Amino acid sequence: MPHVTFVYPCVGRFPTTRYVRSWQMQPLAIAVLAALTPADWQKTFYDDRLEEVDYDRPADLAAISIETYTARRGYQIAAEFRRRGVPVVMGGYHATFCPEEVLEHADAVCVGEGEGVWGDILRDAAAGRLSGIYSSPPSPTIEGARPDRSIFYGKNYFKIAMVETGRGCRFRCSFCSITAFHCATYRRRPVDETVTEIKQLKEKAVFFIDDNVIGDV
Repeated sequence: MPHVTFVYPCVGRFPTTRYVRSWQMQPLAIAVLAALTPADWQKTFYDDRLEEVDYDRPADLAAISIETYTARRGYQIAAEFRRRGVPVVMGGYHATFCPEEVLEHADAVCVGEGEGVWGDILRDAAAGRLSGIYSSPPSPTIEGARPDRSIFYGKNYFKIAMVETGRGCRFRCSFCSITAFHCATYRRRPVDETVTEIKQLKEKAVFFIDDNVIGDV
């Protein structure tokens, strides 16, 4: 059974300094990818903000999500996996905006939202042909984007649950990475789907992480 290791890098820290507690929140995008991972794949998740990454644990693929402020640390983590012969795919905002740079540090890059190409990436990784840039086609809906929160179990996160009700923003502000990433589009989840997810949460506090919470009045 193939094994994928998800990693969420930290910004970086000084050896004697604790990581900022309020930044230690659940990375929802990785949980969504975990939910899309077929049952015939084993899954492991390391949050670099909370724990040490076990590079020596057997893996057939390392999937690392990076922002610009975590890219340098992400490249360090990728180098450790690749040094052990584990192929690496990187995604996220920085990977989407700077794919050629990221490809210098990874075997493959996901451009755009992972949902559209995650299955292709896993199939290619299992077949030993993971390579290049995987561009996700624009999706008209995020219906069914339910995260697999089981990957968070046992991790000491800030006691707040992240929930997504909508994604993107229809405005074209020149300074904003959100509108550039989503091409000034906005999509929302069905209300009943969001309500069902909230009812199943164990946390009593919810943080709606929408890019524009009133994107669809």
